[in-house]
Amino acid sequence: MTRTARAVLLATCVGVAAGFADVAVRFAHPDIAYSASSFLAVVVLYAVLWMVGGLVLALALAKRTRLERMTLAAAWATAALVVAGGYANIYWLPSLFDLRSLAFDLVWFLVCAGLAVAWLRRGDAVSSRVMLAHVGLALLALSTAQIAVMGSGRSIATIASRPTVNGPDILVVLFDALRADHTTMYGYERATTPTMQAIADRGTVFERAYSASSWTKPSVATLMTGLSPESHGNHSISSRLPLNAVTLAEVLRDGGYRTGVFAENSFVSPLFGYDRGADRVVCNEADVLAQTVVGQLWRQLSVRWRPLQEVERLALAVNVLDPAQRAKAGMDLPRAFLEWVDEIGDERFFGYVHLMKPHAPYIAPEPFDGAFGAAGNEVVDPPLVQGLAPFATAADMSTQARRELIDNYDERILYGDSMLARIVDGLGERDRWRDTVVVLLADHGEEFGENGLWDHGHSLQEGVVRIPLVLRVPKRESSRRDDLVRLLDLPPTLVDLAGLPPVDQFDGRSLLPLIDGVDLTPRPVLLQVRHGTGFWSNALRVADAKFVRTEDSGRSAALLFDLAADPGETVDLASAQQAQRMRLQQELDDAVLAAGLKKQVSSDAVVDADTLEKLRALGYIE
Repeated sequence: MTRTARAVLLATCVGVAAGFADVAVRFAHPDIAYSASSFLAVVVLYAVLWMVGGLVLALALAKRTRLERMTLAAAWATAALVVAGGYANIYWLPSLFDLRSLAFDLVWFLVCAGLAVAWLRRGDAVSSRVMLAHVGLALLALSTAQIAVMGSGRSIATIASRPTVNGPDILVVLFDALRADHTTMYGYERATTPTMQAIADRGTVFERAYSASSWTKPSVATLMTGLSPESHGNHSISSRLPLNAVTLAEVLRDGGYRTGVFAENSFVSPLFGYDRGADRVVCNEADVLAQTVVGQLWRQLSVRWRPLQEVERLALAVNVLDPAQRAKAGMDLPRAFLEWVDEIGDERFFGYVHLMKPHAPYIAPEPFDGAFGAAGNEVVDPPLVQGLAPFATAADMSTQARRELIDNYDERILYGDSMLARIVDGLGERDRWRDTVVVLLADHGEEFGENGLWDHGHSLQEGVVRIPLVLRVPKRESSRRDDLVRLLDLPPTLVDLAGLPPVDQFDGRSLLPLIDGVDLTPRPVLLQVRHGTGFWSNALRVADAKFVRTEDSGRSAALLFDLAADPGETVDLASAQQAQRMRLQQELDDAVLAAGLKKQVSSDAVVDADTLEKLRALGYIE
């Protein structure tokens, strides 16, 4: 065998081992889910990366055994750095570019390189026994991964007999990244939500409804568990619903409901535990690259150097190796939901429909493209943002570009509203609309340059945490409520509407008294966003005030806003109103501590694969 072929084979074997190590090392973390159907694709991805590297090095380096030996040692050290070092950076160390993280990476690389050199210093050439050891390790990795894939199937839980349901059908439709003030029912000047408005006219509109966080993962976990982010711990793209926490779907299924989860955002998938209690799950399959350590590190780097994003798109070709990836195209959630309704016949249902409208990229098909701006407008993504407010930085956007971006965003809202219309019409044709409880909401909002921020997940400002919330309850009068209400309150409300007993785990309270016109004692709203150690923001919303504490890479801030006088959150009153600041800071600390005492922990690292849509790079991952 030529030295070039041998170098390529050795590097490929290193890549296979690195891919398998990526799978194995992530299993060691107690709160990380991994898609079993993607194991082989992950291994092949790493093998291809190292094979190409081995070929380049073999052709570039002089054909001397010492260089060949050092190249192999460097390949092993790099594999160890990417897998184990990357894992440590993502889950245990400060941000990737923190000096402590960089120091760890350097030390770890030198240690691994030294061990590899010591192991290979057995002669002037790489021996045949070393070759066989590499090949054997690669075959063992592939075989084990194959066994894991074949043996990992798990059917959705069902129950043989269900109790009689006394409650109504329940439909929850969530619009990802929908700002409340961009909807018709909250006074927006554009008719972006005609279907939502028609439902709101016959329901209760909550003027001051708040999510639990400013991005999908923690917010939807709160919706499904009735726990605050501090309690359920879903802060990273890999975290999943804790197994010892009951889900809303489980409660309703055990109460006799047929339950279905239909989601375009693959954070809401069996991979992350959202199949628990669901009789039917329809969602996107997992993005292979997003599940790997190297993929997550790549996302952090690509935010800082945009050309890497193009390479990432090429790397996503590995998705074709995972058969489930090919099922992504053509998903039609309204049709899937209505087909399921037909299947269950006269049984009562709880249906959760999660639409990726208006979430970026803001692209809408005809006839929605051009509804509010020029058709074909190409400003479809907000500028990249790095960090957390008030320390975050973002790229500039001209006034014209911002206007075009919002045009596209509003058109995508209209597109999502049309999908709701299809569901409403379909239920009407089946004579199931009139008596169905309908909930319309968002998981978070979006920022369009307020205080220099864009997108979501970078702050706890009003644009991203205040959400639309409409409840249409049959035989209840329409109304508008100005009370502070929380996403945390929705699970107990739905259980109450279903006529089931309260769930001790749920931290919120039923909103039915408010719908019936009964006032309730105000409760503060706890808001959280956390992207890693030393990279978090907590806020407390009370009456007309909001207090925010943030830590970002060693910097900290404590801000106080009077939202009645300063709805744009531009004037920090923390210094001027010391007494109120100290009182709210204590209340915030107490709320976080109380939620932490209820923290749910899962020891099972395996959840069946079904989804993880390609995530937009935020520049920081826990």
